[in-house]
Amino acid sequence: MNVRISGEFRPGVINAPSSKSFSQRYILYSAFSNIPVTLKNVSFSDDERIALEIARACGADIEFNDSLTIKPDFRCPDEINAGESGTSLRLATGLLAARRCKTFIHEEASLLKRPLDDLIKTLSEKNVVFNNLDNGIMIDASNSIPSDSIIDGGRSSQFVSSMMMYHSLTSGSLKALNIVSNDYIKITIKTLNDFGISVYSSNGFFEFGKTLMKGNKICIEGDYSSAAFWIVLGLFKGDIEIKNLKSDSCQPDAAIINIINGISERKIDIYNNKIVVHKTRFLGDLYIDVDKNPDLAPPLSIIGIFSDVAVHILNYRRLEIKESNREENIISMARSFGALIEKNDNEMVIRRGKISLPERISFSDHRMIMSSIIAGLISSGDILYENIENINKSYPGFLNDLSNLGYYILK
Repeated sequence: MNVRISGEFRPGVINAPSSKSFSQRYILYSAFSNIPVTLKNVSFSDDERIALEIARACGADIEFNDSLTIKPDFRCPDEINAGESGTSLRLATGLLAARRCKTFIHEEASLLKRPLDDLIKTLSEKNVVFNNLDNGIMIDASNSIPSDSIIDGGRSSQFVSSMMMYHSLTSGSLKALNIVSNDYIKITIKTLNDFGISVYSSNGFFEFGKTLMKGNKICIEGDYSSAAFWIVLGLFKGDIEIKNLKSDSCQPDAAIINIINGISERKIDIYNNKIVVHKTRFLGDLYIDVDKNPDLAPPLSIIGIFSDVAVHILNYRRLEIKESNREENIISMARSFGALIEKNDNEMVIRRGKISLPERISFSDHRMIMSSIIAGLISSGDILYENIENINKSYPGFLNDLSNLGYYILK
């Protein structure tokens, strides 16, 4: 679907969608551990729906009311579909191994390109057998032997999270090397804690307790990665209140508050469960480290396109292995609005050039589409946005939320 967006900005209120980093973990762990859970504030993004379908394939009964209830009755599935969800693929791989399943994992073409080899290597040492096929991977853990593990987390913290879930359901300890995005490990620890699993953690070494609790009721906190789009828009346009954001969140992208407040004249106001963003002037260059906050790179790059300060994206090469090659796509978006790009081995710098307005923008990556829309609104350009349906992967309510800020959609 292709759309144009019209209207004039007005101050408004946004409810942040659910953090799928939390919700996917809760859904999958409930299904594989046989521990029921009731979840509130689930936004039902495509990635969350994929996790729910995996839970159903494992025998879980799913109930929808004002909340989401998972009543597991685990059985090894013959097949699951990970779609385009890297999180579901990687977490389910460790969980299937823990339950000694023989299962085919179907993957969409874009997911087949994303790395899994470090996780496969560690599980193969436990006699888990993998066979790569054209449209997915076959895992056979029927003869697996649990033991202590070492995992290289240098390419993805999800490998570490997968093995943490594996060991919480089996036995043995885990040593993780070269962990990137360590705050995502904290999300996994909190998930396990909420299911009654104690986790001892020290310098990448993990041990797991076995006290399980039943009948969890959990409210999924709002997603800082999704809130980042509104934060950037508010910095250029005016006041936006964003609700359902915990001030003490362990989400890595909560770092956006300190990143912005460190360079802006007018600070983001922080309350217990919401923030308020104001139009501001920037006082210095912005630095974002992709090893820590890869999902913040697309929206924060917009600040370099339209402001007097530069955006420095550190360790930018890691963007190549996200849902798309976001390194190339950020450059494409920035240049379409006239920005200047400089690169060296470890840093990409985006600076404002002579502002230009593209006639159309076409990305398949959900975060690139939403970032382009925010850039278009800041520029006030009449732009055709393509593949708009792909934003459902993480933020199905994005277009509706635009209406809270004075905009409307022309299809």
